[in-house]
Amino acid sequence: MRLCRKNYEQIEKIVDEMYEDLDFAEFPVDVFKLCQKLQINLIKYSNIESELLSFLSNDGFTILDKENRQYKIFYNDLMPNEKIRFTIMREIGHIMLDHKKLNKKNEKEANIFAKFALSIIEKKIELREVS
Repeated sequence: MRLCRKNYEQIEKIVDEMYEDLDFAEFPVDVFKLCQKLQINLIKYSNIESELLSFLSNDGFTILDKENRQYKIFYNDLMPNEKIRFTIMREIGHIMLDHKKLNKKNEKEANIFAKFALSIIEKKIELREVS
């Protein structure tokens, strides 16, 4: 599935605003610190005794605890670190893009969000160094 240019621009703007609102500008992006700032609870698969997790996703997924109005990202901590970073950022993307259901378009948008979010600060640092 391909997104139109407007979708890419909108996602990049949301990433920019997220970092600006949080005053977050470190590279490489520490997704664990980012989740703390966003008040998102991270839960490792290895901390949960349930075989159902892999049926939901091999990588990770997000739920909203409606009672506390807090998001929880569950992630497979047995994956390589870069895959964990991308998975957590993708799940942050689902939250920031206000995705209510899973479909191909939302998955594509969340992946684009993660790519922008993990690289955008590096680009801004490079631009500052050049000017």
